[in-house]
Amino acid sequence: MIRAGVDWGSSGFRAYRFDRSGAVVETIESDLGIKFSKDHGFEDSLFETLGHWFKTGDQVFLCGMICSKNGWIESPYISCPADLEQLATKAKAVKVRGIECVFLPGVSLTTPPDIMRGEELQLLGTTPADKTYLAIIPGTHSKWIRVTEQTIIEFSTIATGEIFEVLLNHSLVGSLCNDSEWNEAVFLNAVKSGFKSKTIISDLFTCRSGVLLAQTTATDAYAKLSGLLIGNEIREGLQLSNSAGVPIVLIGDAALCQKYQIALKHLNLTASMEPPHSASRGFQALIQKTKDAK
Repeated sequence: MIRAGVDWGSSGFRAYRFDRSGAVVETIESDLGIKFSKDHGFEDSLFETLGHWFKTGDQVFLCGMICSKNGWIESPYISCPADLEQLATKAKAVKVRGIECVFLPGVSLTTPPDIMRGEELQLLGTTPADKTYLAIIPGTHSKWIRVTEQTIIEFSTIATGEIFEVLLNHSLVGSLCNDSEWNEAVFLNAVKSGFKSKTIISDLFTCRSGVLLAQTTATDAYAKLSGLLIGNEIREGLQLSNSAGVPIVLIGDAALCQKYQIALKHLNLTASMEPPHSASRGFQALIQKTKDAK
């Protein structure tokens, strides 16, 4: 039996094929996120991309936004605390073209309401030495997650990446910003300002007014906007996660994690970075769990 795992989000698609021992033998990545799938043709997209992997009786695990209301098959959310066994038992299996497609659940909180889909697999593929740690998965909707013994205890979502994109592309505040050069000193000063700020909304407007008054350049305004938002996210994340003093682990895109690591260091906070493809290790753990259950 061939087993595969697909981390299928809004913007991207990453698939892993495993051999009998559970080792990754092939990886396929693309920009085929669910928002780009024509007429929601998810089944066709899956088999056009991975069909050469499969034969009748094989099994593929799917996680991320493909399992949401906007995706192919909606799977339930499981409430925190959430662990690997719950992900396995609450999954929704559907036979498609002779292949068992297993749609994995997301994780939720009720107070305050919060959700994640896909990040839970990355977490379960993370293996820090500490039993309790604070995981940060930066991105469009950054996740700040407290984990104890591979169990998700609680988490918070901070929409930093989405706000940054909206301000850059759909607002007057970001319309004068230019990303042709990167000024790390400006970025770090803004990180500290954003971390301390109690007036972040008005602070963001200075990225526009500073350019208009020739007090800053368009490229520096870009770095400043990024720094203000990330600095403010770090302050909020530390407060919301209630994880003062525990080790911090960054998970996800290497370049973005490095940016956060530099920002955290500037605030006298130390964070380690997980190796790439933590989702593949999460799938491996899940596959092993399902094997053991049989």
